[in-house]
This record gives sequence, structure tokens and C-alpha cells, in this order.
Amino acid sequence: MNSFFSLIKRIRRSIKNGSFFKKINNRFILITRSFYIKKKIDPNKIAFMPYQGRYECNPKWICEELIKRNKKFNLVWIAKEKGFNEKEQFPKELKIVKFPSKECYEEISSAKIVVMNAMELNYLKYKKKKDQIYIQTWHGSMGFKILFSDNNSAWRVKAHKLGDITDYIVSNSKFEEKVYRECYWQKPELLKYGHPRNDILMNEKDIKKYSNLIRKKYDIDKKTKIALYAPTYKDDFKLESYDLDFDRIKKALEEKYKCPFVIFTRVHFKLYNNVNFSKVTKGTINVSAYPDMQELLCAVDVGITDYSSWMCDFVLTRRPGFIYAGDIGDYEKGRGFYYPLESTPFKVCKNTNELCEAIKKFDDKKYQKEVDKFLKDRGCYETGNASEKVVDKILEIMNEK
Repeated sequence: MNSFFSLIKRIRRSIKNGSFFKKINNRFILITRSFYIKKKIDPNKIAFMPYQGRYECNPKWICEELIKRNKKFNLVWIAKEKGFNEKEQFPKELKIVKFPSKECYEEISSAKIVVMNAMELNYLKYKKKKDQIYIQTWHGSMGFKILFSDNNSAWRVKAHKLGDITDYIVSNSKFEEKVYRECYWQKPELLKYGHPRNDILMNEKDIKKYSNLIRKKYDIDKKTKIALYAPTYKDDFKLESYDLDFDRIKKALEEKYKCPFVIFTRVHFKLYNNVNFSKVTKGTINVSAYPDMQELLCAVDVGITDYSSWMCDFVLTRRPGFIYAGDIGDYEKGRGFYYPLESTPFKVCKNTNELCEAIKKFDDKKYQKEVDKFLKDRGCYETGNASEKVVDKILEIMNEK
């Protein structure tokens, strides 16, 4: 009897600290993996496994190009819960499967090619098959913050293992090549094409198309300019640095550019439940729910961030960008930077007063020269046709001409 009550206590304790459900999940993974490991590879199947599981980032634009080519491939998108509940965002040519699930294992284990932009395969504990091809596209470019500062040693071991069995990794610059080789990807072949998600930022027709789409969605007239404030999350998840005074920034922008402004705010997905910038003033619109960042950037006239790498995509539009980083000292001691933020074209501001002053004194001619230097120093080779090049490579792998 005592042993029975002892067992009940252990179960209750494991449920309370979460280990009970973790063990069940691990058992589910092992059983599911063993069942599908023998499943045959479909030579026409391509599975996409993105970071957030929504229809976005590099995998999206590779998928769009594949659909445009009208090839008879079986295209599967592994969607996390949020993306799975937004099925209307996906094209009809895609099969949507929830992550994690037995269907997820079935599709991954039978795919000829798996396209990813992060390390989600780590969580499935999936064993790659001999004839499968992994293409890593990552979700940042020429970014400021050091990539491999994760303190979770177990996660880093898994990341290195996944990197060792990845076949190709897409890059957009000499700088990014160096980061990859110093991080988790010493072995994959570099595809020096640029990032597929950035193609629309280098095509005036696409910029106009998505700018009009965004303006229509959020009911913004053509006379009103758009600023975007989209900071990254902090490793310690502190919120004190998200203290931008939107009323003052809006006023400074309107005085500088002599026209009305609206400020888009976009919360990092890891902070959705903690921060809501749109409550600060009527002059802001929360666009966190919009799945594709690059489409938003097409409509943005002025960018503001702290350390998020989207600014290194936005710079391709050559539009004004600013860094608002009151916690820069702490962040540098913690995560750290690849290069001083002062060496970028973006004025570094530690408070609202400095940001208002930077906006007031912004010199576009000087900025354009600094953009040229920034892109040259990073060895950027974005040309606006990365999606086509990646798909050409995929067709080569699939033995199609």
C-alpha cells in the first residue's frame, strides 16, 4: 500500500513540474519515429519546416517559386498550432500538417527534400535517411547579434548534429558564410544565392504590389507614411527596454517629412503575451499578427529596431533605419554583437530624446553612402533572384531539367 501511495506522489510531482508530460511526449516521439523510419521516400515530395510554422520567411518564397513553375511535386508544410489554425494563408497546392504529430513524422520521413529555416528537426529527434536532402535557409541575414550564444548545452549538441547532416545552406553574404562556418554548419555546401525572402525588397514591382496590399489591409492612405518599430526579444525576457515614446516619435517624423505618419508595432513572437505596444497611443497599429515580415517591409518608409536582423534586410530598400537600444550595454555583455552597431548606417539611440534628434538631423545623402559601405563590408551578394536559384538547385536534385 505504501508503495502505491508513493507512486501516486511521484506521478503528482512529475505532473506539477511538467516532467510527466515531457516523458509521455518523448515516448510518443520514440514510438512514432520507429514506426515511420521504414517508410519509403517519395521522390516527388518536398517538405517545408519553418521556425514559427506560419507561411513566411525563406521557405515561403521557395514554395511560391515552385508553385509558379507548375511542377508536379507533392508540397507539404509542417505548421505549428498558430499556422495550422490560419490555413487560409496557405496556397491550395500545399498540404498542411501539424507539428508535432504522427502525420508530421510521416511526411518528414517520406520527403526527398526537407527545407527549413531553423532547428525544428531537433525537437522531433528524427533520424535522417540516406537518400534525403536537407536545405537550411536560416531566418536572419548579416545580423548584429551573435548567433550561437544559447546557454543550453544539450540544444547546442543537437544543433551541431543537425548541422553535420545538412546538405546545403543558403547564404546572402561573405559575412554570413563566416558566421555559418563558425557556428553549426561547417559541412553543408554553401548556396551563395541571397535570401529568397529578400527578392521582393529588390523588385520595384513587388514593393509596389505589397505596399498597396498592406495599406489596403490597414486602411492607410497614400499621403500617410509608415514607420515600423519591431524589436527582438531579450534572452532574459526583460521588458524595460521597450519604452519608446510613440507620441514623440510620431511628431518628430511628421515634422521631418512634412506629412502624416502612422507607426506599425510588431512584437517578437516569443513576447506576444507580454507586450502590446498599440495600447500606448492612437497613432500606432499592431501588425504582430501579420505573418510575413518582408511583405510588411515593402510598405515601411522608416524602420526602428534594437538588435533584430530584419533591419539588415530592410537596408536593401535603402530607406531610413534607426536603432533604439537603451539596454545596449547589458546586451553587449550578454549575447554580444558581431560588430559595433556604431559601424552600421543606423544611428544608435539610447532614449527617446536621442531618437527624436536623430530623426530631425537625418541626412539621406550621407546615409546612402553608409549603406553602400555596409553592404560592401559585409560582402553582400543579394541580386533579387534567390528564389529562382534555389528552385533551380532543387530541380537539379530532383533530377529535372
